[in-house]
Amino acid sequence: MLSENDIKEELSYAYLHALGAKVGYSCDRPYKDRDSIDVQVKARFDEGVGIEFTSPEISFQLKATVNCEITDGKFKFDLPIKTTRI
Repeated sequence: MLSENDIKEELSYAYLHALGAKVGYSCDRPYKDRDSIDVQVKARFDEGVGIEFTSPEISFQLKATVNCEITDGKFKFDLPIKTTRI
């Protein structure tokens, strides 16, 4: 049986995976989450399409909540910053 947090995690991944699949990107989960990375999104472009990198990649930490107040079309979700990469 999944906990409420497990369900939110799975739904977050499923949503991002669906968005990535729609545009032809792959979404992978790291085997162990040691750096607050929940998913890696990767693209693949053919040589000569006018971009510098043919295999860009970005890593995300996913978050989900059931308690979200929307004001003027915006929502606020405070997060502590514990891992920063540049």
